[in-house]
Amino acid sequence: MDALSSEHGLEERLKRVEELLTLVLERLEKIEELVSGGLGEEVYTATRLVAAYSLPVIEALKASRRLLEATRQARLQLDEISRVILEVLSDCKPKTLSEITRLVRQTRGKASRRIIRKRINKLAQIGIIKDAGTSNRHQYQLTTCR
Repeated sequence: MDALSSEHGLEERLKRVEELLTLVLERLEKIEELVSGGLGEEVYTATRLVAAYSLPVIEALKASRRLLEATRQARLQLDEISRVILEVLSDCKPKTLSEITRLVRQTRGKASRRIIRKRINKLAQIGIIKDAGTSNRHQYQLTTCR
């Protein structure tokens, strides 16, 4: 009787392991769908925002969505400086040219204020960012920020 009950116990444990493996495979497939369905870019961008600007993960995901929404609406390829400028502005807090320049330099290592101003003007003309400041104190933010 002991051999029979130990076989039965082994079969039960094997059945449970099989159920758990099936559950793991289903979850992996869901994750794969999310990543291949466009969320991969969102997660990648959010990861960059967390690393570069110490944003909390939830805030970085929201900022990533805003950033990707803005660039998709404009349907354009961005150079690295423009991309970093948009990352800096993705937290929806208006920033001056000096603040943007400092944060871009923090991320890239180097960037001239003149080039950053030029990129900001181009992004504003396209409609991705807007001047949310006054005529005396320009502050920029994404147009997708509410």
